[in-house]
Amino acid sequence: MPEPAALQKIKFQLENQTAVELPYFSTWEESYSPVEITGQTEAGTDTVIIVRSSKLEVNAGGVFLADTVAVIETFKTATQFTLTLPDGTTHTVRMRDYKKTLKAGPDKILYQAGVWAVSFKLIEF
Repeated sequence: MPEPAALQKIKFQLENQTAVELPYFSTWEESYSPVEITGQTEAGTDTVIIVRSSKLEVNAGGVFLADTVAVIETFKTATQFTLTLPDGTTHTVRMRDYKKTLKAGPDKILYQAGVWAVSFKLIEF
């Protein structure tokens, strides 16, 4: 039985750069929704055109060392990047709602830059 996406490695890739394989996310929640255009005909009939049936949104999060957080942060300001899921499918996404919280500072652990909880949303376009 395949592992859930939260336990598999995910790849982020900026244009013309090597893909970065990120460690496991403790939270990885995918949802798919249709992209619709609504309108009205001259006769007053409502119309709905489904432009795309599976726009991806991901809520992700995890606890990481500072060096991994620095890698994730390179994507938070990118206008777009490629997300490769464990099944090999790729999606052009942008990152939104990025949050970072210090979980343990250098005074509590041996790692100098601390341990951080990170969460964000990926939105396909």
